[in-house]
Amino acid sequence: MNLCGRIISRFAQYQRYHCFPMYRSLKVFVVLAFVSVMVSAQTQGGGAAAGVGRVYEAAGKSTAARELQRKMNTALIRAVAREKAVARSAADRSRPKSARPAPMPVSPPTSTDTTAFFKPDPGSNYMTAMADQLGTTAAEKEQLRQIFALTKEAFEKEVAAKGRSNNLPAAFTLFIATMVTVYHDDPEPSDEAVDKLWDGMSSALTEMPELKNLTNEEKQQMYDMLVAFSGLVLAGYTQAKMSGNAESLKVFKALSGGLIQTVLKTVPEKLRFGKGGLDIVN
Repeated sequence: MNLCGRIISRFAQYQRYHCFPMYRSLKVFVVLAFVSVMVSAQTQGGGAAAGVGRVYEAAGKSTAARELQRKMNTALIRAVAREKAVARSAADRSRPKSARPAPMPVSPPTSTDTTAFFKPDPGSNYMTAMADQLGTTAAEKEQLRQIFALTKEAFEKEVAAKGRSNNLPAAFTLFIATMVTVYHDDPEPSDEAVDKLWDGMSSALTEMPELKNLTNEEKQQMYDMLVAFSGLVLAGYTQAKMSGNAESLKVFKALSGGLIQTVLKTVPEKLRFGKGGLDIVN
């Protein structure tokens, strides 16, 4: 069981022990959320759109945050290029010296760079505000709050074991792994593939001046938003798979595709995990 699977397992444990009606009215909400995403994608900036797109835009109030959002496709391309360069370098080292090509420069992993980390504010209610903004009824809002909280709890348990707590590239990595897997209805990527992607995202993001200019609060809000989006999609997709509901699977495929377009600024068909990690198909 890999990263996404372990988070899903946490959902199942909570539902079993607390009788959590996680998906009772989720389908209606997700349809509305997806419509909002697509409206945002079709509107420059998406500032007037409601729902998920509006939540994403709201996390970019400062110039630095808006620029980081705008350049996410560039960061993703650099992250994948670094991932491939590291893989080539490792393969070259396994060859006889006489057969090795000239080494390509690869920046070292930046997991110890503090730029990508933030100091969490225990009083932050950003996820609650997201749930209140996205939900249309009291029951939906409560379900969303629980989904968001469970996802964050499970995810932070995972990243803490690898020294990645409160790390923005880690949240982007979860988001990418979730959305690409759900969109293609593929097996989840291996932990090795996820780790490689995190190294690449960490390197790419910490090189961006926009990240350095984000406030601690902005980093935490963007982190919470990415984790919450991932939890929402994972929860609904998993339930659709378990119930064999083809219509719901289409909804979550569309939702994940819309989020890829909105956040990563690329079409979802271009992204897919292969044996070597995440690939970008031209």
